[in-house]
Amino acid sequence: MDHVHSVSGNPDLCVSGKSCQTTDGTSSVTRGSRKKKKKKKKLPVILGSSIPSFLVFCAIFGAVAAWHHRRKTAAIASLSAGQAGAANKPNGTPQGGTMSTQMVGKMGQAVINEFKVSIEEQITSEVTNQVDEIAQNAQQQDVRNA
Repeated sequence: MDHVHSVSGNPDLCVSGKSCQTTDGTSSVTRGSRKKKKKKKKLPVILGSSIPSFLVFCAIFGAVAAWHHRRKTAAIASLSAGQAGAANKPNGTPQGGTMSTQMVGKMGQAVINEFKVSIEEQITSEVTNQVDEIAQNAQQQDVRNA
Protein backbone atom coordinates (compact mmCIF):
# COMPACT_ATOMS: atom_id res chain seq x y z
CA MET A 1 0.00 0.00 0.00
CA ASP A 2 1.27 3.41 -0.91
CA HIS A 3 0.84 6.12 1.63
CA VAL A 4 0.83 9.67 0.44
CA HIS A 5 2.17 12.15 2.93
CA SER A 6 0.97 15.69 2.76
CA VAL A 7 3.08 18.59 4.05
CA SER A 8 0.75 21.36 3.01
CA GLY A 9 -0.87 21.87 6.45
CA ASN A 10 2.30 22.74 8.34
CA PRO A 11 4.45 25.70 7.22
CA ASP A 12 7.43 24.40 9.19
CA LEU A 13 7.67 21.21 7.09
CA CYS A 14 9.44 21.17 3.77
CA VAL A 15 10.02 18.60 1.13
CA SER A 16 13.60 17.42 1.41
CA GLY A 17 16.10 19.06 -0.92
CA LYS A 18 13.86 22.01 -1.82
CA SER A 19 13.70 25.48 -0.39
CA CYS A 20 10.68 26.33 1.66
CA GLN A 21 8.70 29.51 1.88
CA THR A 22 8.04 30.78 5.38
CA THR A 23 4.90 32.62 6.35
CA ASP A 24 6.60 36.00 5.95
CA GLY A 25 7.62 35.25 2.37
CA THR A 26 11.33 34.65 2.91
CA SER A 27 12.80 31.34 1.92
CA SER A 28 14.86 29.16 4.12
CA VAL A 29 16.82 26.09 3.19
CA THR A 30 16.35 23.24 5.58
CA ARG A 31 18.65 20.35 5.75
CA GLY A 32 17.38 18.17 8.55
CA SER A 33 17.49 21.01 11.06
CA ARG A 34 14.62 22.81 12.60
CA LYS A 35 14.35 26.39 13.64
CA LYS A 36 14.60 26.46 17.39
CA LYS A 37 12.81 29.06 19.40
CA LYS A 38 14.78 30.16 22.40
CA LYS A 39 13.02 29.37 25.62
CA LYS A 40 13.47 31.75 28.48
CA LYS A 41 15.01 30.03 31.43
CA LYS A 42 13.46 31.22 34.67
CA LEU A 43 15.35 28.96 37.06
CA PRO A 44 18.46 31.15 37.36
CA VAL A 45 16.32 34.20 38.05
CA ILE A 46 14.29 32.36 40.68
CA LEU A 47 17.38 30.94 42.38
CA GLY A 48 19.28 34.20 42.04
CA SER A 49 16.61 36.09 43.94
CA SER A 50 15.34 33.52 46.42
CA ILE A 51 18.69 32.29 47.79
CA PRO A 52 19.99 35.77 48.76
CA SER A 53 16.59 36.64 50.21
CA PHE A 54 16.68 33.50 52.33
CA LEU A 55 20.22 34.28 53.52
CA VAL A 56 19.23 37.84 54.50
CA PHE A 57 16.22 36.48 56.39
CA CYS A 58 18.44 33.99 58.25
CA ALA A 59 20.93 36.73 59.14
CA ILE A 60 18.18 38.97 60.53
CA PHE A 61 16.64 36.07 62.46
CA GLY A 62 20.05 35.14 63.91
CA ALA A 63 20.74 38.72 64.96
CA VAL A 64 17.37 39.02 66.69
CA ALA A 65 17.87 35.66 68.44
CA ALA A 66 21.33 36.69 69.65
CA TRP A 67 20.00 40.05 70.89
CA HIS A 68 17.14 38.30 72.73
CA HIS A 69 19.55 35.80 74.29
CA ARG A 70 21.82 38.60 75.53
CA ARG A 71 18.90 40.46 77.11
CA LYS A 72 17.60 37.28 78.72
CA THR A 73 21.05 36.41 80.10
CA ALA A 74 21.50 39.94 81.44
CA ALA A 75 18.10 39.84 83.14
CA ILE A 76 18.88 36.50 84.79
CA ALA A 77 22.28 37.75 85.89
CA SER A 78 20.80 40.91 87.41
CA LEU A 79 18.16 38.91 89.30
CA SER A 80 20.72 36.48 90.64
CA ALA A 81 22.90 39.42 91.73
CA GLY A 82 19.93 40.95 93.54
CA GLN A 83 19.59 44.01 91.34
CA ALA A 84 16.05 43.41 90.10
CA GLY A 85 16.67 45.25 86.85
CA ALA A 86 18.52 48.24 88.32
CA ALA A 87 21.96 49.24 87.14
CA ASN A 88 24.94 49.54 89.47
CA LYS A 89 26.20 52.86 90.80
CA PRO A 90 29.70 53.91 89.77
CA ASN A 91 31.09 52.51 93.03
CA GLY A 92 29.66 49.06 92.18
CA THR A 93 26.81 48.95 94.68
CA PRO A 94 23.36 48.31 93.28
CA GLN A 95 20.95 51.21 92.95
CA GLY A 96 17.82 51.23 95.14
CA GLY A 97 15.11 48.59 94.95
CA THR A 98 17.33 45.59 95.53
CA MET A 99 15.64 42.24 96.07
CA SER A 100 17.26 39.23 97.53
CA THR A 101 16.71 35.85 95.96
CA GLN A 102 14.78 34.83 99.09
CA MET A 103 12.39 37.71 98.56
CA VAL A 104 11.94 36.81 94.90
CA GLY A 105 11.35 33.19 95.93
CA LYS A 106 8.73 34.23 98.49
CA MET A 107 6.97 36.41 95.95
CA GLY A 108 6.96 33.56 93.46
CA GLN A 109 5.52 31.21 96.07
CA ALA A 110 2.81 33.76 96.91
CA VAL A 111 1.82 34.01 93.25
CA ILE A 112 1.67 30.23 92.96
CA ASN A 113 -0.48 30.03 96.09
CA GLU A 114 -2.86 32.63 94.61
CA PHE A 115 -3.21 30.51 91.48
CA LYS A 116 -3.87 27.42 93.59
CA VAL A 117 -6.59 29.17 95.58
CA SER A 118 -8.18 30.57 92.44
CA ILE A 119 -8.19 27.17 90.72
CA GLU A 120 -9.57 25.45 93.82
CA GLU A 121 -12.37 28.02 94.03
CA GLN A 122 -13.23 27.52 90.36
CA ILE A 123 -13.26 23.73 90.71
CA THR A 124 -15.39 23.90 93.86
CA SER A 125 -17.83 26.25 92.15
CA GLU A 126 -18.10 24.04 89.06
CA VAL A 127 -18.57 20.86 91.10
CA THR A 128 -21.24 22.56 93.22
CA ASN A 129 -23.07 23.73 90.11
CA GLN A 130 -22.96 20.24 88.60
CA VAL A 131 -24.21 18.62 91.82
CA ASP A 132 -27.07 21.16 92.02
CA GLU A 133 -27.97 20.45 88.40
CA ILE A 134 -27.98 16.68 88.98
CA ALA A 135 -30.16 17.13 92.08
CA GLN A 136 -32.64 19.27 90.14
CA ASN A 137 -32.80 16.71 87.34
CA ALA A 138 -33.43 13.93 89.89
CA GLN A 139 -36.24 15.95 91.50
CA GLN A 140 -37.82 16.57 88.11
CA GLN A 141 -37.66 12.85 87.35
CA ASP A 142 -39.31 12.07 90.70
CA VAL A 143 -42.11 14.56 89.98
CA ARG A 144 -42.70 13.05 86.53
CA ASN A 145 -42.71 9.49 87.90
CA ALA A 146 -45.15 10.33 90.70
